[in-house]
Amino acid sequence: MTNDAKDSVKIGLYLQGKAEDSLRGGFDRAMTTVRESDIDILVLPEFSRVPFEEDFHKADLLDGRQLAGIYEKTLEFSRDIGRAVVICNNDRKGMIVCVWANAFAGNGETRCKNYIKHTMTGWSACQLPDYPSYAEEAFAPVLYKGHKIGMTACYDCNHAMFSRKYALNGADIIVNCTGGDVERDKWYKYNKARAIENKCFNFVTMGHLWKTERNFVFGFTPAGKEMTPVLLNGSDGGKRNFPDGIYVYDTADDDGTLEMDPSARQKESVSKDESIFVAADGIMDFFMQGREVKENLRVLSCGGRNLVMCLVRGEDILKAETTLRLLYARELEGLPDKKYLIINQWDSVDTDFYEKQLSLILKVHAMQNFCAVLLTSANMTKCIQVSKSKTVQLVRAVDGKFGLALARMGGPETVWKDKEFGVKGTLKTYMKKAWRKNVEWLIESM
Repeated sequence: MTNDAKDSVKIGLYLQGKAEDSLRGGFDRAMTTVRESDIDILVLPEFSRVPFEEDFHKADLLDGRQLAGIYEKTLEFSRDIGRAVVICNNDRKGMIVCVWANAFAGNGETRCKNYIKHTMTGWSACQLPDYPSYAEEAFAPVLYKGHKIGMTACYDCNHAMFSRKYALNGADIIVNCTGGDVERDKWYKYNKARAIENKCFNFVTMGHLWKTERNFVFGFTPAGKEMTPVLLNGSDGGKRNFPDGIYVYDTADDDGTLEMDPSARQKESVSKDESIFVAADGIMDFFMQGREVKENLRVLSCGGRNLVMCLVRGEDILKAETTLRLLYARELEGLPDKKYLIINQWDSVDTDFYEKQLSLILKVHAMQNFCAVLLTSANMTKCIQVSKSKTVQLVRAVDGKFGLALARMGGPETVWKDKEFGVKGTLKTYMKKAWRKNVEWLIESM
């Protein structure tokens, strides 16, 4: 699809203010701005504060009749503001749901649809006993004016499989509803990566639930270029965090060009807690030392631990399912104490491509999978691992060798384990080891 005027979509991201601001009329003024605008879709953050918010909290959204009631309320809201909408809130079980409603849907367009959050939630879509059936329907994109749109909630953008499933089903726009209070650099990297690997627009909005300075909006083109929105109702000095701001992104603004990734020339540093060493000019020799489990997947015994090495060749690193199928391979089941390493092998890497896309993709692979990543080619070699602050470290070779910390390479077992999180005054959220089973099904279905 081209981005000429007839195909463009104007997406308004509502960076919702704090509850007390809404009580003082912030929400009503923002919705007046929306009614007077020419936007096509309004996207609200996770825990959207709308007039019927309590209906969400009282409902069981696994009950068809109660879900239909929420659909009708959301359609009324859509009708009132004159736009298609995406809102996101939790039901009485703690299940967090994104709801699409378009009261003006034409023939073939989607009137209502929902997406249940998978991660960092009180009740995950992964708990559904018929998850495969639900997922096939849930990841079918919303249809709107010739576009196909996917929805994700907050931390689900941190994991490639959810956005990727939408993209493989043809989505060209993905919107994410985040609660807020996040590390800007982390959200920037993840959502930029989702745009690049899926070749789709990616938009994120947040809510001022806690700290004002940790809430913002993002928009990226299918090439990963950060877009510049128009703020309709305030001034933010370029910070994109104006409370109750309506930020408008127009898909017609995509000029098809790339941009330098801000972290492409990140300074290299020496790992302080190395467990293993890999010769910078012998990465493929290191891979071949492992026992072959399946094509492009080998396991090497390292001090009593099993180092899982996933070989991804060339541009396949941009296809999330290629890496995920190796990391989550059934052949690895039952193998104790696994650590994970991704090796991306190229004949030669174009420097411009590395600095504008590949550098970021490799770093996000390390972050989202809690592993180390090695890039090897005739003209460029890089080593990346997760840092103790959960960002990434670009490792400097010493005496021709990269030192890696096995403690920072926990892989899927680090993601899918029983953990409880909580912020005072909000819902408790969780990760569960049991949810991994349906995530593995999702990966296999790609």
